[in-house]
Amino acid sequence: MTKIISSDSRVFNYKPELIFKAVSDVTEYEKWWSKKVKITVVETYENLTGSKVEIKAFGGWFRCEIVSVIPFKEVKIKYYDGVQLGDGIWKLGTDEKGSTKLTYEIELVPNGFIPKLFSFIVDYSKIHSKAMIEMFDGLDDYLSKKII
Repeated sequence: MTKIISSDSRVFNYKPELIFKAVSDVTEYEKWWSKKVKITVVETYENLTGSKVEIKAFGGWFRCEIVSVIPFKEVKIKYYDGVQLGDGIWKLGTDEKGSTKLTYEIELVPNGFIPKLFSFIVDYSKIHSKAMIEMFDGLDDYLSKKII
């Protein structure tokens, strides 16, 4: 079995506070995530920690929980059920031009016989990184409408 490891980034011309709201509030996800996935909010909390979502995509389903947040800096995610188990983290930083760099890193293991079997022949990390391009495009589109 191979791990699913990727780190994907994009630089945005939006303030970290605006981006942080989109990546930390699970009720915002369906507004900018790919239309190819179905998002169900399982639980939400005002302080964000403990908020959970279920994601259904072509390759199966999984559940995630926000396990910690550092406002405007990072959001740690735990994949706790479904076809992937492990950790993810959103990281936000600013560059010298005032732009915001958003990075999403994952380290997951396939869960279940079929996902484990396919992990030997399918590059899940590459597939995830390709999906992140679409996610970042969706986030950019969503944020552009928020600041108008």
